[in-house]
Amino acid sequence: MARNEWINGYLEAILDAGSTKKDAHWISDANSLFSPTKYFVEEVVNRFDETDLHRTWIKVIATRNSRERNNRLENMCWRIWHLARKKKQIAWEDAQRLAKRRIEREEGRKDASEDLSELSEGEKEKGDSNQTEPHKEKMLRHNSVLQMWSDENKSKHLYIVLIRLIYTFGHQVKYVVELARALAKTKGVYRVDLLTRQISSPDVDSSYGEPIEMLSSPSDIDSHAEGDGCGAYIIRLPCGAPNRYIPKESLWPHIPEFVDQALTHIVNMARVIGDQVEGGKPIWPYVIHGHYADAGETLILGNRDDIEDMSNTSSVVLTTVLKLIDKYDLYGQVAYPKHHKQSDVPEIYRLAAKTKGVFINPALVEPFGLTLIEASAYGLPTVATKNGGPVDIHKALSNGLLVDPHDQKAIADALLKLVAEKGLWLECRKNGLKNIHRFSWPEHCRNYLSHIEHCTDSHSRARLEIVPQRVEEPMSDSLKDVEDLSLRFSIDGEFKVNGDLDPVSRQKELIDTLTHHHSITSSGNAGISNYSPGKRQRFFVIAVDCYDANGDVSNDAFSMIIKPILAAASDPAGKTGVLISTGSTLAETMEALRSSQLEPSDFDALICRSGSEMYYPWRDMVADMDYSAHVEYRWPSDHVRSTVARLAGLEGESDGNDIAEYVVACSSHCYTYKVNKPGAKARKTDELRQKLRMRGFRCNLVYSCAATRLNVVPLFASRAQALRYLSVRWGIDLSKMVVFVGEKGDTDYEDLLVGLHKSVILTGSVENGSEALLRSAEIYKREDTVPQDSPNIVLVKEGFGTSDITLALNSILGS
Repeated sequence: MARNEWINGYLEAILDAGSTKKDAHWISDANSLFSPTKYFVEEVVNRFDETDLHRTWIKVIATRNSRERNNRLENMCWRIWHLARKKKQIAWEDAQRLAKRRIEREEGRKDASEDLSELSEGEKEKGDSNQTEPHKEKMLRHNSVLQMWSDENKSKHLYIVLIRLIYTFGHQVKYVVELARALAKTKGVYRVDLLTRQISSPDVDSSYGEPIEMLSSPSDIDSHAEGDGCGAYIIRLPCGAPNRYIPKESLWPHIPEFVDQALTHIVNMARVIGDQVEGGKPIWPYVIHGHYADAGETLILGNRDDIEDMSNTSSVVLTTVLKLIDKYDLYGQVAYPKHHKQSDVPEIYRLAAKTKGVFINPALVEPFGLTLIEASAYGLPTVATKNGGPVDIHKALSNGLLVDPHDQKAIADALLKLVAEKGLWLECRKNGLKNIHRFSWPEHCRNYLSHIEHCTDSHSRARLEIVPQRVEEPMSDSLKDVEDLSLRFSIDGEFKVNGDLDPVSRQKELIDTLTHHHSITSSGNAGISNYSPGKRQRFFVIAVDCYDANGDVSNDAFSMIIKPILAAASDPAGKTGVLISTGSTLAETMEALRSSQLEPSDFDALICRSGSEMYYPWRDMVADMDYSAHVEYRWPSDHVRSTVARLAGLEGESDGNDIAEYVVACSSHCYTYKVNKPGAKARKTDELRQKLRMRGFRCNLVYSCAATRLNVVPLFASRAQALRYLSVRWGIDLSKMVVFVGEKGDTDYEDLLVGLHKSVILTGSVENGSEALLRSAEIYKREDTVPQDSPNIVLVKEGFGTSDITLALNSILGS
């Protein structure tokens, strides 16, 4: 638009001014490199004034040069401009909402005072004496263990991630959104991201298609000790078909894709926040909190045009209600307006309180109970289900009665008791108004962060740290901007890595290994010294499980698969790396390579034992100790060893010798069991996993080697998780990873078909798989876990060669 032409000129002027450092004399720090983007963000977001911007544009328009614009930067600046305007709008709306909330609180206090004035002196004394001191003492004892979040934490810069994958339209979504806003305003919290699915469909509001939505702007947030937080945002990530709404029952195959998108966003944001507040050290999420979406349906009798147009369930319920009103002649005593607005809800609560009414939530199960808190805030006594969140709400507020939702008489008696006993009604109202502050957002956020801090202090957890790359691994010119990015996982805790090394010994061994490696590279091993994962821009992952009927690697098939893939990956610039991912041991993998006349140095990494171990040929086949520490988290180790051997066989159908521990193939992070007889009666993975979980063991179970072995590995270990680890560690986008698989394979085969990475299915490459031991037929099928129309999967016909693989790669990578 012509009226906005001066904005383009201003952007060009910034780009021109940034071409040389001396031109940027108006930057406060003359010794720092000029960044047009940062300058624009600072000027527009923090000191947004259209008059000043226009005046600046007038001054520089005459001297602006005609060099080509940086379109990417200009588009970014336009987006920042848009966010700045939206920030003002959100700030205005928040101010209006706060003002309205103050008025409502004042009216609530006024109503409470009027009601309490109706009490006689005896009733007041009785009400005061009925306040439960044991409950108060219980809370004090609880607080003595749980350190409450305080302003002493305001110097922290916490990054919090909330996940709400499934859209439901009700109080559940409202709660998560308000939680994000409130957390962003809490001392010590720097940023809150609410991750959800992006939908561009006419069935939902157009805002669901926006990738970013600002919930609270930085100006809304109280000052921190070392600067302001940057607010709360909804981050919408593409997952599944973007142009249609997918019900939660059909969303399961697309969840891995959402996980990969979320991982990418979190890693990038951790680095950005680190640059802002920690001098380049990433700020990893303090907590990643997933919010479960499957709650009972909330029925609102209003907001309808025609009963016939309502959903079948809602129509039946409403029709039943109308029949009951007619049966008991309740006309004039029940309100069910056709339409109401959200702004009418406070008035409805207030009217019920004025008329000495009661709020009831008789859900069979209520995960939280936000409506109970809303009603209590307006002085309404409550009757609620005894199943779920209302139990905790009742303990805190003591303003109503809990009932069995299956007991109609109990529900009726509770309602009559509160309505008939004036003293009890007033006592519940008084308690609710007195204690409701415990559910105010500031108080809720303090409790929330206190519980999280308590959990993190009580349990060991993975801590992510980015450290500089080794000197012997220089990055390519294309990645110089991120040459200090290499992910290192370390674990806090008392346990020993791999079961036999304490942290001090582990550190000494790691230093000795790296010293030994440096001496080798310095003595002329140019092939290794010139190698670096940072040079790679994409990876081919060979995860084809080609075994013969006895469970041994089929060397002929192995060679026929690997060689054309290596040929397709051949690149003089070294931009394509190749990995091997297998359920076999390292020794078996090395033997297969030798039999195929291949060198281990042809590969960037070997992922062995179903993703529980990772080795780097370019580092003398040294195991990745950081990955070992990562998968160690909550690994039950020897505790699960004997249990699996006892449970793996079917009761009454196994003689006890069909499945036995295969000691030769075992390691500290992988217990392997041999299925000794063909067709032995072994439990399927889903059934065995359930039995282990009932005993408190959480681990991954993989039948491998044509169903002749069972690998039991840590929960954090899998072939799919190993790829995500390398993606973060080496800075390779998961969408640039291509996984080659057969039409079948080990029981973790389906995990390799989902997510952001690309999958190439090599038809006819695998004769013997393990899928018969994956799941019971009556539970679910492959199409329930793998998207059938995924654009990330391509098939290559049987008898393939290098040209066929290259053609498939071009189609799936778009090159």
